[in-house]
Amino acid sequence: MSGTYSAIVFDVGNVLFGYNPSAIVDRILGETAHKGDFITHLFLSPDWQLMDRGDLSVDALVGKLKRDALIHPDAIGTIPQLVEEFSDHLDPIDEMIALFETLSMQYETYILSNFQDRPFDRLTEKNPFLNLARGKVVSAKVNMMKPEPEIYHHLLGHYNLDPASTIFIDDLPDNIEAAKQFGITGILYESPGQVRLSLQGLGVLS
Repeated sequence: MSGTYSAIVFDVGNVLFGYNPSAIVDRILGETAHKGDFITHLFLSPDWQLMDRGDLSVDALVGKLKRDALIHPDAIGTIPQLVEEFSDHLDPIDEMIALFETLSMQYETYILSNFQDRPFDRLTEKNPFLNLARGKVVSAKVNMMKPEPEIYHHLLGHYNLDPASTIFIDDLPDNIEAAKQFGITGILYESPGQVRLSLQGLGVLS
């Protein structure tokens, strides 16, 4: 273990698993004329962020989409299935998962993710390596999300982490910058090789 760092925190989406809404729709529903609407008005919408934060239920979302007539009436009934099952169809980033498993044997590893409650539980059931983490902070379970300062404060306080001894790996610059405000060392994910080189530069990997 490095004398400088003791805890390494991982994001999930686009760090441990690829997130591709187009592929998710294809895998769950097959060919559908409503694919573009699902991507625009569900997966890439502000409402998806509200569900990630735990502020919007699936039933409330369906009601909202009906009122706003954003999804064709023939397709609205598939929204709950898409929300329930999407995490089954994330693409594992094998090199990052292997890195997570290796680091979990030497360091305290944690998860800090903007993710919905039940889909995250499904993801963990399907990918038990996530249970190697000493702790998990999932946005919908705590009703706060990155890059809000409160979720970093919660992570550090709940798990008694020293920010100066903590590394955070995430794919979004805003999330990294928010972590740095707490004194956490950030690594902006670009590729598994780049993350590995960054960790080597910090003395975490040889």
